[in-house]
Amino acid sequence: MWSTKSVKYREANPSDFSRMIGIIKSSFLPYYPDGYMPGNQSIRLDESPYTWHGDSALDWTICELEGEAIAFSLSRLIGLNYHLHCLYVDSRFHKKGFGMQLLIKHWKQGLKVNPHLDTFSLHVDKENTVARGFYEKFEYREVIQENVNLEQEGGLCDWARNCRSHGDWPLRKNHLLYIIEVKDVMSRLDENHI
Repeated sequence: MWSTKSVKYREANPSDFSRMIGIIKSSFLPYYPDGYMPGNQSIRLDESPYTWHGDSALDWTICELEGEAIAFSLSRLIGLNYHLHCLYVDSRFHKKGFGMQLLIKHWKQGLKVNPHLDTFSLHVDKENTVARGFYEKFEYREVIQENVNLEQEGGLCDWARNCRSHGDWPLRKNHLLYIIEVKDVMSRLDENHI
């Protein structure tokens, strides 16, 4: 029998991309057995995020169990914010702690690449109630985008300005913006002795 302690992490490379697409598709099957995937899921190799590979601001993480890729995440540092572009777990491994471990790894990596971080952010599709529930369980909260003052300093505004520079502010495609402040992450890590 395996446990979350036997998981290995490594940087993803282009040879992993097809398996990553398989993980994305698998992750939705328990909730949408007909193959539907809410939102704009990245399942084409000629589109982002796969075309971003090589960008030094990105951290691609594969989670392996007994040599098999079972989950992955992609994160980006922008100023005082560390953004989680995606986190997917193969459906065979749902509700076994792998998503939580990968999220904790994301937090620790963010604090390592910029110890002065202010926030962690992510986008989630409004329809994806399963993902929203997962992140809310870890104290992420939705940001009312219209209330964000892009002239202010801080991680949230660093990320929002980045989105605006790419023509995506307020967020399009039914995306919600979720954040958690670093002080709340640190509290969670301390409480759980992680």
